[in-house]
Amino acid sequence: MGTLKYADIRPWLSIGNREICTEEKFKQSACIHIYREDMPHYTCPFADHKEDYRFAYKDGEGLDNSSLQILKEEILGLVESCNHLIVHCHAGQTRSPLIGLFVLTIIENKHPFELLPDLYKNIWQGYHVMPNISLTPLIDIVNWFEQGK
Repeated sequence: MGTLKYADIRPWLSIGNREICTEEKFKQSACIHIYREDMPHYTCPFADHKEDYRFAYKDGEGLDNSSLQILKEEILGLVESCNHLIVHCHAGQTRSPLIGLFVLTIIENKHPFELLPDLYKNIWQGYHVMPNISLTPLIDIVNWFEQGK
């Protein structure tokens, strides 16, 4: 395993890389493990732990309304069942910030563009990485929100 990278975005939400699952303070947290089906060696070894949610997603891939709706239902179920949610991918730089933004959009019911500055600031303060959120899935989340999903 590598070096732990994580950021507390809210008291109830943390984003990071796959090493976040090894931290004792997160053992009781619910988790969204983001993985790539074409790169199984990057998958978190804890992805089958508890009743966490595994989400197959490639960097920059579009997110259609049906996949966002399914993800929303999973997120709401996880948030209702725990006090703390972690979202992680392999490196914690592209996919987990994007899905973390979607989590914030759902829970706080705010426009994704309104939430982006705080997300970027907290990730930078947490592990000195500037998130690399891809334009296509970001626009998909914005459109989903603006359509009132």
